[in-house]
Amino acid sequence: MVCRANFDVHAETAMATLRTYKAPRRALPLSLLFALSALFAALGAQIYPAFGIICLATIACSLLEATKRNLAGPLFVMLIVFSLYVLPRATFVLLGAIDKFSGFDLSNDNQWIIGTVLFVYAYLFGTNLSGTHSIPLAAPAKGSRLAVIIGLFMIACSILFFLSYLRTVGGVQGLIANYNAETYFAATQDEVGSTSKNGSIYTLISGFTILSAALFSHERYKKKVILYSILCGISLMMAICFIKREYAFDVLMAIIVTLVARKSVVRLQRLALIGFAAAGMLFLLFLVRSGFEVGDAAAVPLALLDTSEFWVFDQILNVYQNGVELTDYDYGWLHVTALVSPFIPFDSYVPLDHILVERSMGISGWGIPPTIFGYAFLVFGWFGLIPYGIALGYLIGRIDCWLKRRTGKKWGFLSTYMIFIMYCWFLFRNGDPVLAVFYTNRYLLLVIFVALVEWVFDRGSRRIATANSMSVRV
Repeated sequence: MVCRANFDVHAETAMATLRTYKAPRRALPLSLLFALSALFAALGAQIYPAFGIICLATIACSLLEATKRNLAGPLFVMLIVFSLYVLPRATFVLLGAIDKFSGFDLSNDNQWIIGTVLFVYAYLFGTNLSGTHSIPLAAPAKGSRLAVIIGLFMIACSILFFLSYLRTVGGVQGLIANYNAETYFAATQDEVGSTSKNGSIYTLISGFTILSAALFSHERYKKKVILYSILCGISLMMAICFIKREYAFDVLMAIIVTLVARKSVVRLQRLALIGFAAAGMLFLLFLVRSGFEVGDAAAVPLALLDTSEFWVFDQILNVYQNGVELTDYDYGWLHVTALVSPFIPFDSYVPLDHILVERSMGISGWGIPPTIFGYAFLVFGWFGLIPYGIALGYLIGRIDCWLKRRTGKKWGFLSTYMIFIMYCWFLFRNGDPVLAVFYTNRYLLLVIFVALVEWVFDRGSRRIATANSMSVRV
């Protein structure tokens, strides 16, 4: 009886405990907290512009946080574009330290901040839906001797094309003395110079991505590391000699993807250091090609942020205030055109940035890109920002996911992933899906061609091996 009484007492105590128990509250996701903070700051910026700086810093922190789960992926590229072309100049404009670009008819409307918040966090939400964060980037377990040989041959061809380009610009002395955009465009207008430049760049970038993916196996050989380091230096120097920062960025992203895939870079701090060092190098490249002198150091950064390189931010403002009147809604049509752009002559296409500048200022043949943050508004205005952001984030995330599932199997998929990251750079920086395909499709075609050549040789080798084994048995 005593035991029964004790059991009843314990049962009643347990029931009372269950009735009073409350499940612990789950903390709100950090991404949601960032999104709410950025939205409230964006709303506050409509009254006090200084709140816009808080909003932009919050967006940068959100992209940096998302990059932890997707090292060297599309979000890393978006972080670089935002940190280089939006955050610095926007901060000084909001503080009133720099005037807006006088070539555009711009007011003090800060609604672009709200639009940027809606698009960026919609894009992040779409990326989360794609499931790409759960899949790490891996390198193939085995290299490919044939791919390495072909990659070295392509880089050798690139050097020959580069020497021809040097003759067009007057040799090394002529290249150094006239290291500016005007000389570059003049050289590429020449038939020989244009052919040499295109041949050198296509074979350089394609050959370097092939080598980066196929050179190493899981074993680390000191000779391979030394060889790859030398090739990195040669490729970077050649890319820098062509003036345009895109080529240097292509080589740098191939290096970063290689380091991440090989698990040579495992911490965000190191990756961020490499990324910002790369951004700093591209910035120095801009200074040199712009005729910057040491005596102008006092003008940095305000004067430099008030140049055409950074009027990209003002183009975003121009799109939000005047873009629909200039081009009407795009409805995502440029993405559809991008699917057939490899079959369209490049000269027949007028880029979006050229159209915006010509209709805003009456100047043809020159453009200021709106970046993906501006193009998102042109898709369908305010109503299109969230749907387009989610759709674009999900689509790019699914492609990212599909490639990462295969990069550990064959070198060709890792090379393709590098070109995919280059595509994201052109898409995010220029805000023109067609241009992004124009700039990267030839790299991809060359990589596919080399992969097919290797497949044919492997298949032939297997047939010969099978025939030999059967003859031995007989």
